[in-house]
Amino acid sequence: MILNVSYFVFLYLFVATHLQACSLAEFFSRGVRALPRFNSQQLLNETAKTLGVKTPSFHHSFANLNEVGARDGLQNEARYIELEYKLGLIDALVTSVKTPVKHPVRVEVGSMVSSRAVPQMKSTPEVIGFLEKDPKVIYSVLVPNLKGMTDLREVLDERGDNLSTEVAVFVSPSERFSEGNLKCSVADSLRMAEHVMAQATKFKMPRRGFISMIAGSPLGDTVTKESVRLIANALRSMGCQQIVLADTTGVGTPAQIFELVQHVSKVIPLSDLALHLHGRADNWQNTLRNVLAAYMAGIRSFDGSVGGIGGCPYSPGSPGNIDTALLLTLFEGLGIKTDWNRDAVLQVRSHLPQVLGFRNVMVKDRGEL
Repeated sequence: MILNVSYFVFLYLFVATHLQACSLAEFFSRGVRALPRFNSQQLLNETAKTLGVKTPSFHHSFANLNEVGARDGLQNEARYIELEYKLGLIDALVTSVKTPVKHPVRVEVGSMVSSRAVPQMKSTPEVIGFLEKDPKVIYSVLVPNLKGMTDLREVLDERGDNLSTEVAVFVSPSERFSEGNLKCSVADSLRMAEHVMAQATKFKMPRRGFISMIAGSPLGDTVTKESVRLIANALRSMGCQQIVLADTTGVGTPAQIFELVQHVSKVIPLSDLALHLHGRADNWQNTLRNVLAAYMAGIRSFDGSVGGIGGCPYSPGSPGNIDTALLLTLFEGLGIKTDWNRDAVLQVRSHLPQVLGFRNVMVKDRGEL
């Protein structure tokens, strides 16, 4: 039942499929945006100066990197990505994880949502059915409501092999965003999340909770540090083991992120917090400084998306996710270790245009990280 597609078979599928459409030279010439060159230590020095703190040394420290490209990265693509390509992308990413790992690595694989709301995710049950069980990986699935949870359990029960599957819920302190994204109020979204978490707890599944719009809403309503902290506490009380602070609009500043992490950590242990950043190519240095500000505040878990693909379909002008390769470059430059092989991630990144049908609107046209 389980399909394991090696990286080379993954690449071969692209070549075999697309040779009819273009020459081999043209096929390999279509790459993603090059990573910017930067000095990690200089960025750290500048960030520390901005925050008014002494520049720390992170040599020999560690960061957990969570790969969200196969879910958050693909959900907003206009062209439907076929099942075999999604499986190939996931397998290639899993192959990029070092062995052994310090901690199991989180890889997002899909969402149990309505296919009318997010058509790109309609193959999530099939994706889960074919995933290769791997002790070094936790597969994460976004589950917005009890129907999604019921559907997820049916797929897992059919597999019958205790696949390590994490259940993720998402809420926002922005009432307008909640109405547009979840079609309900913030209070109702928390109640939905609580029902999902209760089921996930019952089945002893790992649990994660996203808080969107932590740095501000583009919809005109106000988001405060205290509103974020209250929601974080609510997610914690319903059983979320990790709380993800998500700057959906990419507008946060290092000082804002630093202060927010400190504020939320009064109710949530730093070891149970993660950061999920969006950002634009013309502001990539600010996004990396936000990462460093969060690291200096004590966060050690960060979401990245291979090639920077992604974007929220319900947030006007939402930029893409921070590029996993950019995070790895930043951390390696500071001596911060991870469980990812950067060269392997760069290989996967270089073939994203083939995964997305030569026209990656997230990477090429929208100018995100």
